[in-house]
Amino acid sequence: MMVYRSLYKILAWVFFGIGVAFMVAGVIAVAVSGIPLVDFTLETDTEIVALIMGIMAAVMLLPAVIFAGMYVTYGRRIENLRSGGMKVDAIIDEVRPLFGYSYDSSCPFIIVCRWEHEGMVYIYRSEYISFNPTKYFADHDIKTMPIYVDRYNPKRYYMDINVLTRNVVLA
Repeated sequence: MMVYRSLYKILAWVFFGIGVAFMVAGVIAVAVSGIPLVDFTLETDTEIVALIMGIMAAVMLLPAVIFAGMYVTYGRRIENLRSGGMKVDAIIDEVRPLFGYSYDSSCPFIIVCRWEHEGMVYIYRSEYISFNPTKYFADHDIKTMPIYVDRYNPKRYYMDINVLTRNVVLA
């Protein structure tokens, strides 16, 4: 479950801004035409431009609403897992750099953990981290990470990396 909530928020704002720009352009086109909305017949170029701008605004605002909904839903899922999920301490297998990506102008890292339960082995991955926590783990003798797991579906989880960021001061 490597979904990045901040990405949803950014996409929602981008599409919202584009949609509002098209909506404003449509309103300006209607205002410039001087024709009341009751008599809107699509006979002049300005009325057609206003209609196209309105359609483009709707097309751009729809993804904004979808991404905003995903942002809120993901936040609720995390809260539900933190409040009603089963907290487990998963063994840290590795800290993996992702060389092909850029996050906060640097190479991001993910923590890969393993949890064994009822004969099954579950592999959990953290969200992107902008620093390498390997030295922090070694200095503080940390061998496990807290993970909140859905009681009925262990594939739904949230790895609490806030444990790291509360104590780390970046230079």
